[in-house]
Amino acid sequence: PEIQQLLDFSFPVYMFEIDLVEISQRAIPNYQRASRFPFVYRDISIVISDEIPSAKIEKVMRAAGGRLLTSVRLFDVYVGKEIEKHCKSLSFGLTLQSSSRNLTDREVEAVLGRIVTALQKLGGQLRSAFDRKS
Repeated sequence: PEIQQLLDFSFPVYMFEIDLVEISQRAIPNYQRASRFPFVYRDISIVISDEIPSAKIEKVMRAAGGRLLTSVRLFDVYVGKEIEKHCKSLSFGLTLQSSSRNLTDREVEAVLGRIVTALQKLGGQLRSAFDRKS
């Protein structure tokens, strides 16, 4: 308001500061074109020690899923009477997609198999896995 009055502006005056050094040092994100090919959703539920953070579980799933696993989303955490003591049930939504072709059922099952094997090595047990229709 002081500058507005000083300069006799009838409209609001706004000021800001830009750190050009900070902006120039940031990496420019690479553009990725959206795939023309359909994606496949799968939900997977595991029972695992409550000492293992979900971020570590997600990292293991991403590594096992490879490039076809485009998204991992934790959507449910359950601790209750059906789950062993010191364990938790985690449910994840997985999205698989290729940028160059339609995925076959065999490819999808192979990715899921690698993910389940990696989770078992981490100490997890498969609770359920199923196809989720979009």
